[in-house]
Amino acid sequence: MCRNIWGCTCGSPARVVSALNRYPGNAERQHDLAVAYRIVGDVLIEQRNLPAALHNYQASFAISEHLSKKDPLNVKWQSDLATSSEGIGDV
Repeated sequence: MCRNIWGCTCGSPARVVSALNRYPGNAERQHDLAVAYRIVGDVLIEQRNLPAALHNYQASFAISEHLSKKDPLNVKWQSDLATSSEGIGDV
């Protein structure tokens, strides 16, 4: 299991989405978390910690996918999904 930038093991992206179910109506909070994971992934790429970067990009992707499925016409969520996918591809 990979560790994130803070040294915590976070588990799978599916666990991230499960944790977000505590805030099912707060898409903005979920979006902010996805962006945070993506930014951490960018930092980890620069540090050459590819397994942890991949883990963070996958978490961002899982959240973005969840949001885009709930509101497929929301361009912001679709853009986040594409950006997260790009991060995975960069690793």
